Amino acid sequence: MIGKDAFVKKIEEIAARKLSYRIGGLGADGTCDCIGLIMGAMLELGHGRYDLHSTNYFARYQMTGMEKADGKALYAGEILYRAREDTKDLHARYQAGGRYYTGDLLDYYHVGVVTGVNPLRIIECTQYGAVTGIVISGVFRNWHYGGKLRDVLYDGDTGEQEGDEARMEALYQARVTTQKDPLMLRDAPGGKKTGELPKDAVVDVLGEGEWMHVRYGGAAGYASAQYLTRIGADYSGLTVRTILTDGTGGTWEPVGGYSARTVLEENGIPMD
Repeated sequence: MIGKDAFVKKIEEIAARKLSYRIGGLGADGTCDCIGLIMGAMLELGHGRYDLHSTNYFARYQMTGMEKADGKALYAGEILYRAREDTKDLHARYQAGGRYYTGDLLDYYHVGVVTGVNPLRIIECTQYGAVTGIVISGVFRNWHYGGKLRDVLYDGDTGEQEGDEARMEALYQARVTTQKDPLMLRDAPGGKKTGELPKDAVVDVLGEGEWMHVRYGGAAGYASAQYLTRIGADYSGLTVRTILTDGTGGTWEPVGGYSARTVLEENGIPMD
């Protein structure tokens, strides 16, 4: 776990480098994008690489306690998102049938970090009009959701973010194959209902049996194995190419100090 103060300090440190905006930038090469600012801070603090360089991925899989953002109840280290219901720009991987589908069809298109409350200080890496790079604002404006970044220890936290299941390594992934209705998520095999798994949702399987121990959208529980189908190694529609990487796993363009690496791509986007 990374302390909240260390995380906030690192965000401020990266912002002070006066970065310019570049999709895929993580801060190390003088560039950033909105989620790259956060990824870069965590990587520099020793966190392992993330699966995807994607704001939508982070909103769905790297957050705890996500809720409507409240400008009167902000806290240092809070991750703020702008979101829209229009899915025309939402990648297929987050929509029904996609490998990262959770049932949440909001498009989280921008992200920022609260680094101070009194006075308010929100840092983001963005590009609009003549602005390209780090923006620091003292005004809460058009932020829709907020929450805590997974693997950061916030004030009052115990370190057990949404249970130990949140950090368990999955055996494999499975798809919910109910005909129409959602699959019930329960607190124990055959136990009390705690949530629902939408049809076609992709879940992490943590344990096998007649009742599968699964994780979905940050919540974990048990679901009937009868309606879960293991996802095989189906690489149809994917291409393979060798790229150069700086080793962080998040930058897809040359910045120096590279080694060769092979990745899978979907529509030109690295999928590892």
